[in-house]
Amino acid sequence: MPELRAARDAGLSYEKLRLLSRLPPAALGAWIPKAHALTCIALRDALDARDDTQMRAARVLRARVPDRVAELLASAFRAVREACGCVLPDGKCLVRVAQHFVETWRAHVKPPRTPSQKVRARDHGRCQVPGCSRRAALHAHHIHSRAQGGSDDPANQVALCPCHHLRGIHGGYLRVRGHAPGGLVWEVAGRRFTAGAEGEACAPRDAHP
Repeated sequence: MPELRAARDAGLSYEKLRLLSRLPPAALGAWIPKAHALTCIALRDALDARDDTQMRAARVLRARVPDRVAELLASAFRAVREACGCVLPDGKCLVRVAQHFVETWRAHVKPPRTPSQKVRARDHGRCQVPGCSRRAALHAHHIHSRAQGGSDDPANQVALCPCHHLRGIHGGYLRVRGHAPGGLVWEVAGRRFTAGAEGEACAPRDAHP
């Protein structure tokens, strides 16, 4: 789409362009400026909220799933209809499946207990490194390390995927400072990123993370 090509030429990242590609052309004019101002994670959340609002207004649930998931759902819906002995619409079948899942697994779900689990729950299980946002944040990194007097306070921890934590942070390719969740400054490959900016001038190389 011409709007996305223009946004790419203006410096918008590939991940943000990919997120915007799900919008109709008529909506891009309003969303491209927002994409420049938001992080990838914030942009994804805003677009998800938009989709949710539209689906609630239309009373229609839409979801993109792989073929194997669609086949599994179709089989589950057939099982629900057979158990009920009547033909139910897809929506009511989905509600029955969800209720059964919740009732089956409720007793096995434990709330976050450790500081690491609480931090990862706060960050919705997503890696907070700019441009990542993978739902694979298995680690909680101490922004100011405990060896240097840093605390276990949630503001001193951020959720990261193993790659960005072990290879990025501890490998020396990535640095972060500030306070979580909204006051972080990242330094990646010579560029400095804040929570609301696409990229700024690099911090001095001798700056402390």
